[in-house]
Amino acid sequence: MMSGGSFNYDQYKIQDVYEEIERILAEAVDDPDGYYGTMSDDVKEGMHSVMCTLMRCKIHVDRLDYLIAGDDGEETYYERLAEDLHAFETTHKICSKI
Repeated sequence: MMSGGSFNYDQYKIQDVYEEIERILAEAVDDPDGYYGTMSDDVKEGMHSVMCTLMRCKIHVDRLDYLIAGDDGEETYYERLAEDLHAFETTHKICSKI
């Protein structure tokens, strides 16, 4: 069941950007002599940081979407936001350092 929709599900555009950066970083690993593979480690670390920020933003927008749509109350909003952020940080260890 899809719910929310307060932002026309535009938070998935944030996820699309995240996934594109993820694809670029994977290509850099797969082809270290290719265009993306020659990026400096600082740039790659910066891209990881952006990915973490993007996903945190998407999670916030998702939870806010449910609140505005009336699917969550304020208390549930904060509980689920904390749960979702914790789940993300747990599964994406690199983001817990950023």
